[in-house]
Amino acid sequence: LFSAASAINATIFAAARLLAILARMKQVPVWLMKKSESGLPRRAIIVIGIAGGFFAVASSIEQIVSFASLTFLFVFSVVNFLFARSTTKLRSKAVAYTASALLLCALLTASTWMYLYRAEEFHTAIGIAILLVLARIWFIFGAKTETPN
Repeated sequence: LFSAASAINATIFAAARLLAILARMKQVPVWLMKKSESGLPRRAIIVIGIAGGFFAVASSIEQIVSFASLTFLFVFSVVNFLFARSTTKLRSKAVAYTASALLLCALLTASTWMYLYRAEEFHTAIGIAILLVLARIWFIFGAKTETPN
């Protein structure tokens, strides 16, 4: 129990620091980079804590793990694809494109399986993804003009 709490705490603080960096880069609302006297990005910590609490209460651990797994496959596939586009080494390019394609196949397979056999988890994952896309759109078009206090 203490290990799990410690891992959650570390994840919240690491994600909050990343969110504060993204706010400084104006990729998310800049009010998220407001720091406490001790230098912690308190607004980002609060937002992540509330979001995490909401997902913990509103969904099951299976739904959260399913979303995390699908997200990992997608992000890792995109990272491999972008690396393949940026490298000049032909062997590295081939390996990265192959890895990206295999990861996309795994994502499609996992998504299809979830849709057929665990529809509730699939719909939750899709709902979370839609919320994240809408949040990103809001960040891009509405939140960049805000300034921290």
